[in-house]
Amino acid sequence: MLWVQIVSVIALLIAAGLIIMGSGLFVALYKTLHKMLKKTSS
Repeated sequence: MLWVQIVSVIALLIAAGLIIMGSGLFVALYKTLHKMLKKTSS
């Protein structure tokens, strides 16, 4: 039953990586949108 623990750990690492990547993309999108809004307003 050791492989079950290994698979679950790998799945958790993949999920954590996806969440980090997703939040990073969201932050990048927010920053670019903020810059665009600043350009249009000024």
